This record gives sequence, structure tokens and C-alpha cells, in this order.
Amino acid sequence: MIKSRNAYKLDLEKQRLKLKIKEQELEIQKSLMQLKSAFSPVNYAGRMFWESLDDNALLASGQASEEELKAIEKRKRQRAMLLKQISNLFINLLLTLETYLATPTSALKNRSAASQADKEGEEAS
Repeated sequence: MIKSRNAYKLDLEKQRLKLKIKEQELEIQKSLMQLKSAFSPVNYAGRMFWESLDDNALLASGQASEEELKAIEKRKRQRAMLLKQISNLFINLLLTLETYLATPTSALKNRSAASQADKEGEEAS
């Protein structure tokens, strides 16, 4: 009775670890999808560069009207907000990767052994 109880507890712990690893993998995939959807480096950098250059040229010329100054300020705030969002996405990705890498290697080995056993079981069916 005691052995079966301990075996049951071990099985539950293995399942918990598998689910935790799967959750971390899904979190990584989610972060990657967010990065892909929210950030195209070439388009973003090009647009930001040219908008900033145009705004600075207009300010330097001293010929900006009140409306143009307000529009420049608005675009400047939008660029700052986009930079903050991109920064937050990278921070989330970094934290997710750190969490994934902090998973004990023994748990990863058990997971790969369990997946191989599952594959073998499916092939046998």
C-alpha cells in the first residue's frame, strides 16, 4: 500500500513537472508571437528614423506652426510609447527564457524520456 502511494505521488509530481514545462514552452511561443505581430524591425526603424528626421528638420527651420508643433509632439509621444512596448516585450521574453532555463536538467531529461515512451506507445498501437 505504501509503495503504491509513493508511486502515485511520484507520478503526480512527474505530471506536474511536465505541465509546468509545457506551460513555459507555450509562454515562450506566446512571447515570440507577440514580438512578431507587434514589431517589424525594418519597417519600424525606417519609419521612426524618417519621421524623427522630418520632425527635427521642421523644428530646426523654425517654420513650424502651432498645429505642426502639436503634431510633432504627438508623434514623439507615440514613438516613445512604441519603444516602451517593444522594451516590455523583450523583457517578457527574457524573463520567460530565464524561467525556462532555470528548469532543472533532470526534469528536462525526464520529459524527453517520457515523450519517447509516448511515441513508442503510439507506434505500438
